[in-house]
Amino acid sequence: MDFYTSIFQRGDKLFVRGYKDGVREKKAVSYKPYLFIPAKMGKYKTLDGSPVDKIDFDSISEAKEFIKKYEDVANLNVYGLTNYPYTYIFDNFRGEIDYNPENIKITTIDIECAADEGFPDIEKADKEITAITLRSNGKSYVFGCGDFYTDDKNIFYVKCRDEYQLLSKFIDAWEHLDSDIITG
Repeated sequence: MDFYTSIFQRGDKLFVRGYKDGVREKKAVSYKPYLFIPAKMGKYKTLDGSPVDKIDFDSISEAKEFIKKYEDVANLNVYGLTNYPYTYIFDNFRGEIDYNPENIKITTIDIECAADEGFPDIEKADKEITAITLRSNGKSYVFGCGDFYTDDKNIFYVKCRDEYQLLSKFIDAWEHLDSDIITG
């Protein structure tokens, strides 16, 4: 993979999305993390210069069990990152990343709701959603419950019977667009 756009962890797996030669790739990685413990003479050093040995694990859960097993042992410090997507990035994407922004799928989202009696209370979500627009790659996908007409060939309108259908159609389009970056 030339560059990544998203990495997240679920259980022992890291889910990696990115691009190779301009083509999007997705993969699930059974990540084998590592940590460090104090040593008399280690190949590695802590930030303060103390020697440490590297311990490799066969899975994320094995590393977590190790940390839990030794968390109450006095004078045994365990070093290293336990946010494993970051160590995966460190191990696999060192140096300057040569990415092409033209390859990245960016989607802008705009959600409108009823405001006839004032603005909604965002804590309560007390107003009906009346329209959602997704804009991606120069095209707009608009979902609404009212009538809407346009001559613009880059705007696609889906008239919905109610808020439930609007949200359902929106989720279908959201999954289909499969964007790297969401903004709005």
